[in-house]
Amino acid sequence: MHLISLALLPVAALAFSDTHPLLIWSSVSSPSLAFDSSKGSDFAKNLLKAPDICSHDAVVFINQVDLHAADLHTLSPSSGLVNTLESAFASFQFPYVRRTGGVNPFEKLADELALRCGARLIHTSIDEDDMPMPAHGDAKEKHVVCMGMPSLEGVHGATRKSMMAKHESQLSSALATLARTHPHYLVLYSGWSRSNLARQSSSPNPFDSSNSTAANALPSGGILARYQLLTPALLLALILTLGVLVPLVLFGVYALAGVQSPVRNDPPKQWISAEKKNQ
Repeated sequence: MHLISLALLPVAALAFSDTHPLLIWSSVSSPSLAFDSSKGSDFAKNLLKAPDICSHDAVVFINQVDLHAADLHTLSPSSGLVNTLESAFASFQFPYVRRTGGVNPFEKLADELALRCGARLIHTSIDEDDMPMPAHGDAKEKHVVCMGMPSLEGVHGATRKSMMAKHESQLSSALATLARTHPHYLVLYSGWSRSNLARQSSSPNPFDSSNSTAANALPSGGILARYQLLTPALLLALILTLGVLVPLVLFGVYALAGVQSPVRNDPPKQWISAEKKNQ
């Protein structure tokens, strides 16, 4: 049973359809990255309120519709994003951050941060041919970049994997360009959903987990609408359980039930217990 429980642990993590990954990394040391990062929602909220957040040359908010942790797992270990995370001074990865849907999680945060730091706000998108980015002449000016990635909504299988690889390559190229002009940068990369099944949070910060109404909001329509039941991890766990563990247990039970003792305790012939007692 312990083996079955361990096999199903990844399934429990992947089953939530209303979770998205959150990646945060910085190219330089910052006191704002030193506090407890046990929860992705609290970490993002506290990070953007940190007193030294405006010390960065650029803060980049990257959002992508329908991005899930499984999409990041399909990236090659030699991809630019993976190498950037490994070489960053500090990086944090939260694969399953629960959040309400329907709104861009970074749009309002980018506006507020640009106003607070007196930085220039740039809205751009990876799929634009002429993507605006901070130029060399703007190196002394602080920037807040809100960058949109192409949506993965409705794309599945090999097509989704190839699209993710293409988008990652474009993103790595854009960040490399930014790093040349603004070497002290901070990046927040997260997915979100256009679905309005989840209730809209009244908090202006979509990562604020203190709002219990938004945190506990679940889509209606039964278990199939709330969870992704037929995930690859679930299918693998069922195959291992029904194809390996259960046959092994049944074989052991049948083997134990068929064990017979070779010693017989039958009394010898012509032996009478009453005569034995009178002797």
